[in-house]
Amino acid sequence: ARGKGLMCAFDLPNGEIRGKAIDTMEANDLLVLASGHQSIRFRPGLALSSEEAAEGIRRMEISLRQIV
Repeated sequence: ARGKGLMCAFDLPNGEIRGKAIDTMEANDLLVLASGHQSIRFRPGLALSSEEAAEGIRRMEISLRQIV
């Protein structure tokens, strides 16, 4: 049976920036995966609270600011 969950993804300008973003997000305790040539994907569980979602978004924002 397939697992159920929320799938999210976003594109970055190119694969090089995507690689830097993934490394930085992992350093900030986020689990993300590469998708295609320039995308990042992640899959939080369905039981994700609004506080957990906000914290994940905060860590992504911090990570992306660190690479620009």
